[in-house]
Amino acid sequence: MKVAVMEAMEEIRYENIQPDEDGSYLKELQRLVRGNIEAFDVLYGNQPLLWVNESGILEGMIPNRAVYANQRMKERKYLSMMDKHTPIKKDELYTILYGPIIACSYEVSVEGERVMRDLTPEEMSRLEDDFWNANSGIEEALKLRIMAMNRRSQERGIHA
Repeated sequence: MKVAVMEAMEEIRYENIQPDEDGSYLKELQRLVRGNIEAFDVLYGNQPLLWVNESGILEGMIPNRAVYANQRMKERKYLSMMDKHTPIKKDELYTILYGPIIACSYEVSVEGERVMRDLTPEEMSRLEDDFWNANSGIEEALKLRIMAMNRRSQERGIHA
């Protein structure tokens, strides 16, 4: 199955992965994200579906890609991750994903089961449009850190 692999500070690459003897891709996805996987479906739903390391930030993994809100997120009234109250606006920073990111797709069979499949050219194009900046996670993490430092400095100045 053809998947997209996004590592911090590297361009997107595409790999073909194989299921294990039971037909499962779980172990291979866990290997690629270097730990337990967690689905991140806010951008596209299942086409493609992003998989991340569920403990990436806690394990000190490098900020990988920034996620900016798209029209789907705006229409579904996702809340801003910055204040948890304001509906997100298109192109606004939603979150930062840490550690490797894997994108793959699947269809739902007639029986209602999810069947994994290759990424389509359209899905690959969407990923490249949204995640072209291999440094976006680091850049946004630094901006947030600087904003927090400035806020603390101002608070100290006000209370001093």
